[in-house]
Order: sequence, then structure tokens, then C-alpha cells
Amino acid sequence: PSRHLKSLFHFSVFLFHFKQPTLHRNTMPSRPFHPSDFLTFAATAPEADSFRHRRLIWRERGGPFIPAAVLVGFVPSAQGSGILLTLRSSHLRDHGNQISFPGGQIDPTDSGHTAAALRETQEELAIPPRIWQIHGSLPPSYLPSGYQVTPVLASAAQQPECRPAPQEVAEAFLLPHSLALNPAAYRLETYHHQGLSLEMPVLQYGRHTVWGATAAILYRLAAAYADYRAH
Repeated sequence: PSRHLKSLFHFSVFLFHFKQPTLHRNTMPSRPFHPSDFLTFAATAPEADSFRHRRLIWRERGGPFIPAAVLVGFVPSAQGSGILLTLRSSHLRDHGNQISFPGGQIDPTDSGHTAAALRETQEELAIPPRIWQIHGSLPPSYLPSGYQVTPVLASAAQQPECRPAPQEVAEAFLLPHSLALNPAAYRLETYHHQGLSLEMPVLQYGRHTVWGATAAILYRLAAAYADYRAH
């Protein structure tokens, strides 16, 4: 897996600016949550202009961009459903102890972003690709580091056994969907970079602080979930 990508993927905290989705604070899902139905909806749901503009802002400033992918995997959990996240090993040179999705650069042998996300997840967590049902993907985000990152949306019928590769992953855990998909759970923080002042979502889960592009993708899904519930 590409360690450089993982480092720069977290740095992309400066690349997004969001208008908070409309959802009453502390409201939670009022109907049973079926990841496959929601993720299929999210993969084709219209994208708000504010999300699209910031997702593409660096593509408009030039390229080329190196294709990469991450797996946004929903699995059964005690809370109903959880999203698979990793805590990067503390000994890594750049951005140790940060939260990310499994993923990395697309290799020449990969057939595309889905194959890359599945391969990286197996390399990092020893989870075989066959357990995942793929529901599509979100549009790629373009990073100033020169990467084009596609979030692949997936679900599993059973909670997989994770065996993190210690050289890269210190811990794997599940983020409850009821927290991740609730826009009111996020706080927006202002960051300054290259003359821009940008608001970014940050999500706190126990001792874990989710930020950067990982939080940006989750927040995009939370916006889609608000629309999904309205249908």
C-alpha cells in the first residue's frame, strides 16, 4: 500500500468546504437501516454544488493525478451497522495515529478503483475481497498532492475477522452508522491554507478524532443519508 498516499490523504483536510446538510439535531434513523439500500442510493444521489466544487477545485488547477481508491465498508455490529476504519501505526514517519479508510494507490495490475480498494483492504487487514458486496462509488476527489481518490462503497453480510498488518495499522474498529450518518454529530472547524479559509467537518468517536478527507467522505455520506431518509 502507498504510505505517501495515506499521509497526503489526511493532509487533504484543507481541500473541502461544506454547507451543513439540513437535519434536525439529535434526530436519528426512524426506519430500519439497510446498508445495501442506502449505499446504492448514495452512489447515484445528486451531489450538492458545495461538495462538487471543493472536490474538483484542485483538478481545475492542473494535473496529472495518480488514481487511488479507499474502501468505505459497512459491516454488521452491535449497534446495527458500523463503518470499517483503521488507526495508522504510531511508528509511521508521517501522520501516525490518524484515522483512515483502508486503501491506497491503484496498481497497474488492478482492474480499476474497486479492485484496488479490495486489494488494499486485504493487504492491510487480511479481509478477503469475496466477503464484500460492492454498491458503486462516490465521485473521486482530487488532492493537491496529485492523487485522484475514489471512495468505493461496500457492505458485508457478516462482521469480518481483521488481522491488521502491524507495519501499517495499529487498530481496526467500527464507527457506528448512527453517528457517522448524523450531520449533527459533526463539528465544523475553520482551517487556513494557501490564502483560503475553509470549514471542515470533524467527528469525535470516543478517543478517536476523525478528520481530513476521511471525515469529508463520511460527511458527504451523511448528507446523502439525509436525502435518503426524505424519500
